[in-house]
Amino acid sequence: MVAAHQGIAEGKLLRTLLRDLGIECKIHLCVDSKSAIAFGRKRGPGKRKHLERKALQLQEDVRTGVVELHYSPSEGLVADMLTKPLTTPRFSMLTEKIGMRAQKQQVEMSNIEFDDDELIEID
Repeated sequence: MVAAHQGIAEGKLLRTLLRDLGIECKIHLCVDSKSAIAFGRKRGPGKRKHLERKALQLQEDVRTGVVELHYSPSEGLVADMLTKPLTTPRFSMLTEKIGMRAQKQQVEMSNIEFDDDELIEID
């Protein structure tokens, strides 16, 4: 829920900037935890007695319509690239999803000579 709170805070900042430019938008937060969504949609701490203020703020933002929570399976979340260890195929799929692609470059070393761990360029 801490990550959700941080995402909402950044979404509010961007919404304010866009509003200053005359663009209205809603904040849609995709979460891969059904329990976090359920908690966000209910009211009050319930059985959880020791909650941070951030968690209650999440509930308030959902209740007032500032934020809409949506379930997104973990397989499709591009944020996993930076937060979880991934297999190569999954990492490639997520990078393609955000528009990145691998670019292979071959370095031609025909005019470089190695001498005593130093690179010397030959003209």
